[in-house]
Amino acid sequence: MTACGKNGDAIKSITTTTTTSITPSQSENEQPEIEPLPVPEGGWTAEELAKIGVDANYPLSGSYCLMNDISLSAYGENYNNGEGWAPIGNDTNEFTGIFDGNGHEISDLYINREADYQGLFGYVMAGEIRNLGVVDVDVTGNIDVGGLVETNCNGGSLNTSYLD
Repeated sequence: MTACGKNGDAIKSITTTTTTSITPSQSENEQPEIEPLPVPEGGWTAEELAKIGVDANYPLSGSYCLMNDISLSAYGENYNNGEGWAPIGNDTNEFTGIFDGNGHEISDLYINREADYQGLFGYVMAGEIRNLGVVDVDVTGNIDVGGLVETNCNGGSLNTSYLD
């Protein structure tokens, strides 16, 4: 079974359904299943990723499973008056869901902001980021700056992920 799969089938989507937590009967290595939504033709893009927490169909409490690598080059130093990528979640609207990278990478992350909580994910509260690589990162901020996740608190977890 893939990290995001159910019944041995690979999930080919990012999903926004409610998730379940690991129960005592599950092993520590067994991860909760994530129910799929249809994949847009051509796979998920940076535009869909940027909708998390901004579009009502992509809530901060949602569960997301990545099925392809994503480049954020369109959100580079020429985007948003030179500020680049807007982090997913902040100290007043935290990411509380699950994001499973399913072994894929997000590349070309650029952020240049005079603000706190800067990273791909700005603030994770009791959420989970897993199986994700973030490469080619350039993040500048005030304080509380990170590449993958800036602030992770209240039982949030970061598993089998890396920053390069």
